[in-house]
Amino acid sequence: NIIYSFLWSLKFVKKWYLYYVADSLSALVGLTLRSLGRVDKVVYYCMDYYPVRFKNPVLNGLYFKLDSFCAKNADETWNVTQAIINARAKKMNWKKTDLKNQYVVPGGVWFYKGAGWFE
Repeated sequence: NIIYSFLWSLKFVKKWYLYYVADSLSALVGLTLRSLGRVDKVVYYCMDYYPVRFKNPVLNGLYFKLDSFCAKNADETWNVTQAIINARAKKMNWKKTDLKNQYVVPGGVWFYKGAGWFE
């Protein structure tokens, strides 16, 4: 999928303004396209974050290095909770400057909060 996305982006579009992705491998494609001048902005949307993603420690380490690289280098990283930002910063020993592009952008809708419908 990431190879297809990369090749399709090179073949059919001269330049994208925004490359919006929801996983680190696709974010890497977006960052590569940005470095080639084919994308202006990369937004990396993170829906979850687990302390142990894979049982294999090598694969797990690679996953977190890739996630950290993409989260730091995307123009914006949208996280569904502040807890994702905190967990990533703690696991990867980030400095405060590494958090400059991290935002909380909740997914879904909470109809019952403040609407008075279910109170």
